[in-house]
Amino acid sequence: MSKTSNKKKRKQKQRVKDKPQKIKLKLYVGYYSRIIIMILLALLFSLFSMLFMKKSIIITRDQRVSYTEKSNLDYKVYLKENDFYESKYLGKNMSYIANIIDYIDVSFNYNFAIDNPIDASFKYKIIAILNINNEDSSNTFLSKEYTLLDEKTKNIKNEKKVNISESVKIDYDYYNRLANSFKQTYGVNTTSDLKVYLKINRDADFDSVNSNELDNNNSMLINIPLSQKAISIKMEYDEINNNDSIMEKGNLSINDFMYFSIGLILLIFTIILIINIFKKISLISDKTNNYDKFIKRILKEYDRLIVITQTMPDLTKFNVFKINNFGELLDVRYNTKKPIMYYSVVEHTKCYFYLKDDNDIYLLCIKAVDMDKKN
Repeated sequence: MSKTSNKKKRKQKQRVKDKPQKIKLKLYVGYYSRIIIMILLALLFSLFSMLFMKKSIIITRDQRVSYTEKSNLDYKVYLKENDFYESKYLGKNMSYIANIIDYIDVSFNYNFAIDNPIDASFKYKIIAILNINNEDSSNTFLSKEYTLLDEKTKNIKNEKKVNISESVKIDYDYYNRLANSFKQTYGVNTTSDLKVYLKINRDADFDSVNSNELDNNNSMLINIPLSQKAISIKMEYDEINNNDSIMEKGNLSINDFMYFSIGLILLIFTIILIINIFKKISLISDKTNNYDKFIKRILKEYDRLIVITQTMPDLTKFNVFKINNFGELLDVRYNTKKPIMYYSVVEHTKCYFYLKDDNDIYLLCIKAVDMDKKN
């Protein structure tokens, strides 16, 4: 090789400015293979995303939810000392001599049950109402309320059942004397009774239904006659003994936030992959993208200087000088008289133009992504 030629090479190496590097050519996956891999990954991510989402989310459909209310009312009439009754008390559904009644022990029992758990509060109290009425017209002379049990609240949280059980002692003599005293004081004909109520207010919190359907006010009643020689006690609690149902609306709830988060992350990856798949497919269909236009123009314009190759030399065995643009590679070609080789690494995405001169390789790498950034 002549001295003049060696000087030109040294000048060319100095002009490209890059120091020779020992580099290894990376293994690239083909363009269509890359699209297929991305599609498979998207399907895999979407599958696992659905599995994690399914495991973390509970979906319920519209359904009828049944509930029952049951009540029981019982009482015992305790007696004063007398010559006829050996027992201390008499049971219900009997006739009782008024002047030997000491007190009446009344027991209230209420049960509520529903198919699905709910949050609810049950407020209840026991009151007595003394009524003194005109015997001739049935109009009321006097109505007075007494609190026998202050209001209580029983709360349930995510439960299906509740039970309320209370008892009170009714001082029959006290209320009977009041009724008799009124009658004697004013000299009027009266009918009197004492109504004892267990009043229950149910306030339910059930997200999937209209909670108003479960809210209700109920009462149990025992009616005790007054101002009579003999009495019969009546019980009324039929309104509490019932079965009904409400429509529960279907809903969606998350029961495992860790699984939900993993599923959401996988879903985001799936969306990103799908976007990139469409971008790569659009590069195939778009014949006017910057990268393909540039490569097509170079191959056509410099057809005599460029050789298309299907192989790439092992760059680790050469001194590699990286070239910044195709113009500089043309300068090297004019100085060395060597052909420019074209090698497509990934179709529509990346390629190499290189020139081999003895142990030196002048390498120009062109990427579609770099061209898009410049634009």
